[in-house]
Amino acid sequence: MLVSKFKVSPTLKISKILAELFQGAIYDILPKERHDSINLNGKKFKESSFRVVFNSYDGVIDFRFTSLCDEDEKNLLIALQNNVFSIGDIKNELLEVKIINRDTDKNEIFCTGYVVFYTTKDKKKSFLEPKTQTFKQNIKRNSLQKYQAIYKKEYEGEFNIRLLNQKLKPKFFYYKKAPTVSWFATYQIEANSDMLNLLLRSGLGSGTMKNTGFLDLVDML
Repeated sequence: MLVSKFKVSPTLKISKILAELFQGAIYDILPKERHDSINLNGKKFKESSFRVVFNSYDGVIDFRFTSLCDEDEKNLLIALQNNVFSIGDIKNELLEVKIINRDTDKNEIFCTGYVVFYTTKDKKKSFLEPKTQTFKQNIKRNSLQKYQAIYKKEYEGEFNIRLLNQKLKPKFFYYKKAPTVSWFATYQIEANSDMLNLLLRSGLGSGTMKNTGFLDLVDML
């Protein structure tokens, strides 16, 4: 996982364009073939995920990126170190950049994140809360389909995604002015290490390259 922090002007009004800015900056560095999705029966799955948070109090941007391809993280690291990672035309100061290995050999993780699932009717999206049964069923189905699409085989073994808690109020994310609604939640995921590392590196649910679906590991006492 690539971890970096930037300092920008705290007065910038960039909250609604963060996903576009950072997706564009990432794709400017990565080779064209790394932009594409993996397809399975018409469904598309990304092999990477990112999270970006802008603190308007101190002007610090926290950016994290993960990928199933280690070279993606290394290429972004080099670009950041050489000051060629361009966040639009925003002037910034790089405060920190490093790569952390968080792969697991266990069969259980606890994680947090803004995971997205929605249904569509008459071209209108309805975003579901993690506590709903439809969300739980479809997030698991989506993960199994992603595993099959990327590894070219069906997943075998135990696989459970349990919601431990969910914030009451949702957060709005934006990509090309379109809003996405998601609820911050904590999950317990039980699976083999291949599946767990797949989700840690490529995200959970929809929009993993649009600033949602990124998973942060947490310790549960």
